[in-house]
Amino acid sequence: MREVQSLETDRNCDFVRAFCSSLGTDETSAVGFTTDGPHFASLDAPVVIFGPGKPQLCHKPDEYIEISDVEKAAGDYENIILKFLG
Repeated sequence: MREVQSLETDRNCDFVRAFCSSLGTDETSAVGFTTDGPHFASLDAPVVIFGPGKPQLCHKPDEYIEISDVEKAAGDYENIILKFLG
């Protein structure tokens, strides 16, 4: 069984605020599934878990992502990249 520590990133740090701003939101939320994020926390850099799909479907035997969610994510990723490169 694979186990990792929980992860919490300060929602008020500059990176998280800029990331959320690029998506037009100031909201963050917790997720109830495992990611590789905790492994990156040791780098002392903020970690944000973000991607297409519905969290309640993640890491399930019948996991899937709606095409419309993938299309929205493509636009979101573009906005994120432009925010940090701009």
